[in-house]
This record gives sequence, structure tokens and C-alpha cells, in this order.
Amino acid sequence: MRLRLPLLSGFCMVVLIVITAKPVERDDNPVLLRLVMPEPTVCVGSKTIEAEVELRNVSGQPLGLTVAGIGYSVHFRAVETTGESGGVCCRSSDSVGDPWPDTSPGKLTILQPGQSYHTKRELGLDDKFFSWPGIYKVSIDYSGRFKPPARDDSSIQVFDGFLESNWVLFELQACNSPSEE
Repeated sequence: MRLRLPLLSGFCMVVLIVITAKPVERDDNPVLLRLVMPEPTVCVGSKTIEAEVELRNVSGQPLGLTVAGIGYSVHFRAVETTGESGGVCCRSSDSVGDPWPDTSPGKLTILQPGQSYHTKRELGLDDKFFSWPGIYKVSIDYSGRFKPPARDDSSIQVFDGFLESNWVLFELQACNSPSEE
């Protein structure tokens, strides 16, 4: 019985490693959502940071997208090292369910296969969450649930799914004000 316990725990450990090491499969979404930070450094106290967003049609057919779904959710994480061990912990701030203010829910954008829609957006930085210098990361989501009104042309498929962007790192620095220099 004593020998079986180490073998059993070793087996569980191997199974755990196999399960967590499973390669991530490419999902079958016909659209890719990509987020880029052109200037990945801002000062503590900044109200926004600029982001560039790309929606790309990777299917073989034209697709309709409602741009109001961009930024349906915005996710921030503070990447912090803790203690002497250098472990990482994260604080998080999430905003869910609100389309960005400068989008119209009635606008439908048609993307041909391989075509992209690009836009620049300002991501709001909450004073309480972004009060300390450090490294942060952000991702956004797209929801196709913000459907435009009915159209006469029903030959174009409208994407009504959900997408998650990549995570992008940016830095919040303690910048000197002009009076301190």
C-alpha cells in the first residue's frame, strides 16, 4: 500500500501536466480581434491611453460587423511582483456591457475576405486602479449582439459572435510635473 500512494500521486501529477500543457486550438471564429498600443507608456494621473483596434475577416465570405460591439468589455490587470520570491499577483479592473461612446449601434460594416476594419480608441484609466506606477496589461472583447436594424440585403452574413483580443502590456510611469523640474 505504501508504494501505491507515491505512484498514484505521480500519476495525478502527470495527468495534471498533460491537461495544462494541452496546446491551444485555433477557434473557428471567422473574425480576429487585435489590440495594439502605439504609445505603451503613460504617466500616473493620465485619464486615457490610446489603443488601435483591428477586426479582420479571416473567413472565405463577406461578413457584416457592427462596430458598436468593439470594446464590449475592457479588462485591465496590474502585473506586480511580490516579495523576495518574485511571485506575480494581479489586481484587476473590468468594464463589461457598455459600447464605446463614439459608436453607432445602427452602423453595419461589410468586410470582404481578408479585409480589416481599423479604429483608434481611448481607453479610460480609472484614478483609483491606476494610482501606482508599474506594468499593466489590457485586453478588449467584441460582442456581435449589438445588431443593426434589419436590412433589405440578406445575402451578407452578420457576425453575431463574441471575440477576445490579445493582451497588451503598457507602463504607467511617475512623471515629473513641469513645476518639479
